[in-house]
Amino acid sequence: MKTWKDVPHLFANGKFQFKYMNSIQTLHGYYKNSCLAWGVIAFAIEDCKLIARPISDMSDDEKKGLHWDYDRVINDPEENLDIFNFTYLLSIGVYPFDQSHFKTGTVIDINTL
Repeated sequence: MKTWKDVPHLFANGKFQFKYMNSIQTLHGYYKNSCLAWGVIAFAIEDCKLIARPISDMSDDEKKGLHWDYDRVINDPEENLDIFNFTYLLSIGVYPFDQSHFKTGTVIDINTL
């Protein structure tokens, strides 16, 4: 997978937000080629930026929920995440893909808002 935009439905669990222009919305649903914020209002994915927590933002208690060693996960999340850890990170609002997406601006670190 390249970015969250390839699988936006995985982030539509109410734990993630997205930024559209100057507006921040919670991502609760997904329609093909658009982010659904609430009701019938949808935003084109290409115009949205995901707001999420990086893996490094996890608390000690959250790290205990990982099935694998935290150091393995943070060093190469896409290589070291099994389905259990992947869904766990999604459930707590942590971005489970390449963490360089925070540096490129594809994903916004929630702590910078």
